Amino acid sequence: MKKLKTLTFVLLAILLFNSCEKESEESGHSIRVKNENTSTWEDIKIGPLSFGNVSGGTTTAYKSIDAGTHKITLVHGQTTQESEVTLSGDGNKMTIIANAAGEFDLVKD
Repeated sequence: MKKLKTLTFVLLAILLFNSCEKESEESGHSIRVKNENTSTWEDIKIGPLSFGNVSGGTTTAYKSIDAGTHKITLVHGQTTQESEVTLSGDGNKMTIIANAAGEFDLVKD
């Protein structure tokens, strides 16, 4: 009987820990990149995240990122475009849209 109580306590503690961890992940942001250019951006970085090559007309998968101000860097051949984006609030899904001119729009999904 004592082993059953101990096992039950351990399982409840694991469930509680996992629930708290999941809640903290949901408080972060999810961000992706949409390339509206016809050619490939060789590298797109948002803060600590790298999205690598993003082909023209495609959208990347979401990646988790913390709130705050992040540098955006687009590399296309010899051209590098830079900007900043400020993410605030909790748990937003957003898309950075990069156009052919290297301009950025942030859209909340």
